[in-house]
Amino acid sequence: MMDEAIFHKRELDNCNACGFCQAACPIYRITRHEGSSARGHRNHLKALVADEMQPDSVVASHFAECLTCRACSVHCPTAVETDRIVIEGRSRIAAKRTALLNRSLFNHLLPDAMRLRRCMHLLRLGRTAPADTALSLLGRMALLPQGLQRAAQMLPGAQGGFLYERLGKLGIPSGSDDTIAYFMSCGMNYLTPNAGEASLRVLKQLGGEVMVLEHPCCGLPAYVAGEVEAARHMARQNISIFSQHTGPIVTDCASCSSFLKEYPRLVGDEAVEFAGRVRDFTEFVAERRPALPSASVSGRTVTYHDPCHLSRYQGLRDQPRQLLREIEGVEYRELPEADWCCGGAGTYAIRHAGLSEKILERKMNNVRLTGADILATACPGCLLQLEYGVKRWELPVRVVHISEVLAGTP
Repeated sequence: MMDEAIFHKRELDNCNACGFCQAACPIYRITRHEGSSARGHRNHLKALVADEMQPDSVVASHFAECLTCRACSVHCPTAVETDRIVIEGRSRIAAKRTALLNRSLFNHLLPDAMRLRRCMHLLRLGRTAPADTALSLLGRMALLPQGLQRAAQMLPGAQGGFLYERLGKLGIPSGSDDTIAYFMSCGMNYLTPNAGEASLRVLKQLGGEVMVLEHPCCGLPAYVAGEVEAARHMARQNISIFSQHTGPIVTDCASCSSFLKEYPRLVGDEAVEFAGRVRDFTEFVAERRPALPSASVSGRTVTYHDPCHLSRYQGLRDQPRQLLREIEGVEYRELPEADWCCGGAGTYAIRHAGLSEKILERKMNNVRLTGADILATACPGCLLQLEYGVKRWELPVRVVHISEVLAGTP
């Protein structure tokens, strides 16, 4: 594990200030502010490191605007990892300005699976028809902040129960040490459980047993908020829990799979064996595609959105397309700018609702051009954002996780 101070100095020095990052940045394309670009983030961190700037609300807002989508890094001649520069900036700000809510969320709720489960149960009890109607009315009357309006519109109901509540009927957990260990993301478990159930059915169809271990959040939400120590604590928890298992660790959340694979950067050599066993769902299924029964989907036109954490962070672009193209009776159409960020980025769509919606509009215009009736993706965060988009712009498109197409339940 490279010393972080050495890494950040190298990345700051590698930037030649050419500005190529600007054309690729979804945020800069909207704001046209230098502070929104990768070059701007580099300059801000350089000033913080040199004590030429205070970690105040102004610089905090610039770092907070970044999607950490890595589009700039792809276009950078020296491949500067701007997302890590931004995380370092956020970390320095968090050390001075940590909010009580963040401390409670990242140090007490997300690391404790049972505590998070109880919290989600309470939230589910609040999702009643009268409450949803009241939120909708308040939104139309402009009496709710835009971010809360987005949250109310994006978050689905319980879809017939959380994913962990369905494990019994799916015959999970079972098997021995060489089984598939399913890493159940918070998003799949609580927000898109139908997609999670489809993933588990597909994994079982591949012929292996699937087991689910109780574990905390992967730590990515804490990490992107700059709460690196909290993320490191959750990483070590997961490494310890999955040490009792020797087979592949599979997750259908692109954000989780990317971060789990990057644990060695966070905690060093103790994470190497763990990270080497992690597979994204699309990666794992593509490797074993001949063993998967044909999906019962026909007469549908499908397009695909690349999650940033799958395409840019893991380089997994061909696998999901291969899986979709091989489904008999399905016409696959490529989505223009398929890897352009959808603007979801975890809670970004809630914290920066205005920017997020402008990014999403571009994505929806491209979806419309395909004429597809199914829009597939591979991350629950993207799925929620895209679902909001097709409703907002009234597109006759069903948004699904790729596992739902493979399971024949789109």
